[in-house]
Amino acid sequence: GSSSRYPSCRYLLGVGRAQETSNPAYDQTLADERARAELARQIKSRIKSELSARAEEELNRLGADELRRFSQHISSAIFSSADVELLGVEIKERYYDAKEGVYYTLAVLDRERTCELLSEKISSNLAEIKGLLELEQNQEKENPLLALSYLIKARKKLEQTIGLNAQRFAVCAKKTELGYSIAELIIKEYHLRKDIRIMVLAFEENPYLPKSRVLENHFLSLLSGYGFSVKSAPSRLRIIPPEKIQDLITTKKLELAEPAGYFLLGSFKLVDLGKTKIGSYDYHFFMIGGGVTLFDLAKGEVLLSIYEPQVSSSKAGKTDPAQAVLK
Repeated sequence: GSSSRYPSCRYLLGVGRAQETSNPAYDQTLADERARAELARQIKSRIKSELSARAEEELNRLGADELRRFSQHISSAIFSSADVELLGVEIKERYYDAKEGVYYTLAVLDRERTCELLSEKISSNLAEIKGLLELEQNQEKENPLLALSYLIKARKKLEQTIGLNAQRFAVCAKKTELGYSIAELIIKEYHLRKDIRIMVLAFEENPYLPKSRVLENHFLSLLSGYGFSVKSAPSRLRIIPPEKIQDLITTKKLELAEPAGYFLLGSFKLVDLGKTKIGSYDYHFFMIGGGVTLFDLAKGEVLLSIYEPQVSSSKAGKTDPAQAVLK
C-alpha cells in the first residue's frame, strides 16, 4: 500500500490485524507478525525469481555426474535462503479498535535504509566467509574434522548471504557479486566428509544380550548418514578393556590393519529397573549409563568426550534417579 506519509516510491507497507482474545500481549504480537508477513509477501515473488536465477546459474556449471548427485541439495540450499528474515522492517504504528475488538499494526520498510543495511550485512558476511575458508584450507591436511567444521560454517553463511542478496535485488533492484559458489562448497564438503575415516567400537554391558552391538550399530548408521567413511573395529580389540584401548590410542601404540583418522570409543552399561503391569501388558524399564570419546589417532588426542553417570542404587536398593540417565 501507500500513503502521503509513506509514498510507495520510498516505502513498503504491511498491515496486520488480530482479533481480541483474553491475552492482549499475544494479540498485539500476532498483529505485529502478520504485518511483517504481509510486507514480506509483497516482495516474495521477486526474491524467488532471483533465487531461481541463482540456482540455474549454479547448476549450469556442473557436469552431468555432479548434476545427478548434487542438484537437489544445491537447489534446496539456495531456495531455503528465502527464509532469511527481512532486514529493515520497523513497526511504526499500533492501534486497538475497542468497538470491533481488533488489534492493528503498521509495518514499514524504508527502501533506502534497507539497501544500506543489506549492503553492510552482505559485505560483513563475505569477509566472514573468506576467513572461514582460509581456516578450512589451513586445517584440511592436519585436522580434516576441524576443517570440515569451518567449511560447514562458511557454507551456511553463504546460504544466508544468498538470501540477503535476493532481498537486495527485490527491494533495491541491485545485487552484489558474491564471488563464491554454493555448489562448489557443497561438493567440497561431500568429498571432505568421505575422506574422513572413523573406526567405531562400543562396549555394551547388557545382561540380556552378552554380545550386543545395538549402540555400536546406531553410531555406525548415524555417522554414515552424515557422509563419513565408517567401519567397526576389528574383533581382536573387543577382548581388550576400553581403558586399555584408550591408553593404546593416547600413546599412539594402537595398531590397525586398515587406515583411520579417528576412533570413536564407547562404553555403556544397561540396568534393568524392573517391570510394571499396565492393563494386560508388562512394560520393562531400562536405564543406560556411559558415553563415548572421539580420538584423533594421528595425534593421540581426545577431541570430544560425552559421558553420563553410570546407573547406581540408593540405600533402599532402588535406582537413584539423580544418577540415572534415561535414553
